[in-house]
Amino acid sequence: MTLAAFQDRFLEALRSDEATLPRCWSEREGRGFAIYRNAYRTRLVEVLEKAFPRTRRLVGEDAFTAAAIHHLIEVPPSSWTIDDAGRDFDVTLAGLFPADADVAECAWIEWTMGQAFVAADKRPLGTGDFARATARFKDEDWHAMRLSFVPGFRLRTVSREWSALWPMLGEGGDVAAARQALAVEPAMGAVVWREHRTPAFVTVGQLELTVLMQMAEGATYGAMCQALVRMAGEKAAIAGAGGLLARWLKEGWIAVLI
Repeated sequence: MTLAAFQDRFLEALRSDEATLPRCWSEREGRGFAIYRNAYRTRLVEVLEKAFPRTRRLVGEDAFTAAAIHHLIEVPPSSWTIDDAGRDFDVTLAGLFPADADVAECAWIEWTMGQAFVAADKRPLGTGDFARATARFKDEDWHAMRLSFVPGFRLRTVSREWSALWPMLGEGGDVAAARQALAVEPAMGAVVWREHRTPAFVTVGQLELTVLMQMAEGATYGAMCQALVRMAGEKAAIAGAGGLLARWLKEGWIAVLI
């Protein structure tokens, strides 16, 4: 057996109890490997427990441990750092808890906040910076304006009012009430970013989420205004576009104008 083949079999045996061990191994070596495999899995589960404490409280310890082991088998760590073991855990949970969208949503928020914490530093555009940058804008400049958001800025659709549920899932919170929370209609949005040195998130309405997603994907300010007209009417869109832009600047979401 080549070294590469031996390594592949070793890794497969770490991930699956059903994988066969090398025939040349003695019974003693097999017992030692079982101890090592248990320690390996335990350490990785501990990493996920640390990264997703609220998700763990939401589903319960036993269900979380089972989901964590499943994830580590299906999506084994491939990064140089063990901290990446939780990547795509929300996707795994979406498959394991298809009737409970809040589980995957909670994991997404926790993971994304962790990623925002280690995102590159970038001073957000202030209101004064924005005023100076747009001082000589003509109508066509406003229509063509695009926004680049700060590193770590992420957003997605969610089915719960997470701003209210977050403290419930903290230590000493009312976990039972959080588990009973009903889905909101229409769906909302969760926005994650880093505020100074602290990861943060906020929930936003469907209209704001829609135009934020458009702008994050590279739409122009003119296209955003047109979308607002379609969704809210011309009168509301005129006031709403400026209000949203002012809010995003105040929150520190915008990095630069393009």
